[in-house]
Amino acid sequence: MNRRKFLELTSTFSLILPLSPTSVFRAEGREGLFKKIIESARKNNFKSLPINILLCNVARFFIGMPYIPHTLEVGEVEQCIVRFDGFDCVTFFELSLAIARIIKQGRSSEQDLLKELTFIRYRNGEIIDYASRLHYSSDWIYDNIRKKVVFDKTKQLGGYEICFNLNFMTKNSQLYKRLKGRNDLISKIEKIEEEISSRAYFYLPKAEINRYKEKLETGDIVFFVTNQEGLDYSHVGICCKEKGVPRLLHASSRKGKVVYESSIVEYLERSGKVVGVTIVAPNELK
Repeated sequence: MNRRKFLELTSTFSLILPLSPTSVFRAEGREGLFKKIIESARKNNFKSLPINILLCNVARFFIGMPYIPHTLEVGEVEQCIVRFDGFDCVTFFELSLAIARIIKQGRSSEQDLLKELTFIRYRNGEIIDYASRLHYSSDWIYDNIRKKVVFDKTKQLGGYEICFNLNFMTKNSQLYKRLKGRNDLISKIEKIEEEISSRAYFYLPKAEINRYKEKLETGDIVFFVTNQEGLDYSHVGICCKEKGVPRLLHASSRKGKVVYESSIVEYLERSGKVVGVTIVAPNELK
């Protein structure tokens, strides 16, 4: 999974906190939405909920919000950007997870959110440069398991081992504004691709998904494995179970907004280049 250009939209509020010459936090979005989520969390005591339930409760606030691609590609210096006016599939689940985590910890400020999002979006939770962002979902999974943000359920569900041969970003560097003319960054990302490709992951094959659907739970984060050359995952969403049916809550490029799918199984079956899924779930915070 990767992100390319930035589609610049007007915003109704922004917060910029300079942290270092190469680290800037920036928040943009619809006025009052973050405040609305925090106030609802306090009123309804979201903090007392299990983190998986809390994650879905937060994610539902964004249903109907527009799909906006490439929102992280802005400026020449790597920044942690938060937007509330629209999402791609990655920024949707990352923001939902970051908000759920700060609520669980009893934190509620914009600064708290930005710090939490930086922690889960960047390798080791640190902004160094463009290459320090977890561009590939396989790298996101690995790093956030190490940071104890999530745990991988796939193996315990009976998943199969899989390895990826990643090279999409370096072979298509012309598609990335921030990589043009930056051989230093391309070299860094090439090493990261090699490291990721040396790891083993687990997935549930598409052809066998009916065997596993009863074991999917609310709050599971579902990564869709692709057979596209040079890539690992093509999409991601959040499982929210309703009446026993595991539904997919995600930012859909096809529908142009954040939506509920009737069933993860049905969505998977009609996804052409998808060969299976990897399932991770949020860890409870102590």
